[in-house]
Amino acid sequence: MKPWEGDCWRFQAVDFPSADEILSGEGAYRNGGRWNGINSFRAFYGSTDDVTATRESAALAKYYGFPCREPRLLVCIHCKLTRLLDFTSGSIRRSLGITLKEIEAEDWRKLQATGIEALSQALGRAAREQGAEGLLTRSFANRGGVNIVVFPQ
Repeated sequence: MKPWEGDCWRFQAVDFPSADEILSGEGAYRNGGRWNGINSFRAFYGSTDDVTATRESAALAKYYGFPCREPRLLVCIHCKLTRLLDFTSGSIRRSLGITLKEIEAEDWRKLQATGIEALSQALGRAAREQGAEGLLTRSFANRGGVNIVVFPQ
């Protein structure tokens, strides 16, 4: 793990616009996410640039088959973390015996719906249990983009 400082962009629904709500990770706790299962731990998701954040939001809408027409709020959070696991690093992935293709190919939403923990969720859980404050990962919605997942607790 390593320190990391930078911007985290979120393109989110306007239902929870306060800073406390944006940073709480409550939505991912209740609904799960690629890197955390339902009711497992809090996490907030973002991207290291605004374009990737927007494309991630559009990919979510496309997955569920609805148009992305609701009002959205683009926010930027400056993060300073001391223990971040960097899954963008090929050497880190090789040391764990995982590939980007494995993570991308797995439909974590379908697995979660059947009560099965996805590989990426297991990795997120393990990282948090080992003291990580978050992780970096490649975006599958925007080639070349990078996502950040922060564990606020």
